[in-house]
Amino acid sequence: MGRGRTAIAIGLVIGGLSVAGLAQTAGASTPAGIPPRARATLLKDAREVARQEGDPHPHDIEAVRTTAGTAMQLECGGGCEGPESKEPVYMIAMRGHFLCNTCSHPRGGSISPGTVITLSYIAETMTRTGFGLSDNYPNLRAAGTPVRLDPKPPRRKHR
Repeated sequence: MGRGRTAIAIGLVIGGLSVAGLAQTAGASTPAGIPPRARATLLKDAREVARQEGDPHPHDIEAVRTTAGTAMQLECGGGCEGPESKEPVYMIAMRGHFLCNTCSHPRGGSISPGTVITLSYIAETMTRTGFGLSDNYPNLRAAGTPVRLDPKPPRRKHR
């Protein structure tokens, strides 16, 4: 099992981590299926997770509405086995320099740093149910239309 899959296996066990904010409300969705209020809540939590894991300035923070089964396959690169859950979830991916400060480490072992964190949330309750650390940014387009949660940095003009 690779480094990213180890962290995912540890992270997928995380349950009951409720995100501050309300679940999505009917009729408030965007074309990509993530309501503005949910997008703000997801961005706030993603930044907090990134800070806890060692990077106060994550970037390329995107989210997609998909199913729990599809999110699980994206998190482990398609090599996961398990039931195909149709429960609606939001999946976030972000880049940075992460140390996995809050991860459980095997006795006498450690988890290597990574450059990508993935997070999954039950869409109805906004409860975080998944965490992954790797060096591979998942192809969120394989699950739907991703929405950028963080603003793009301004382009610098070359002189």
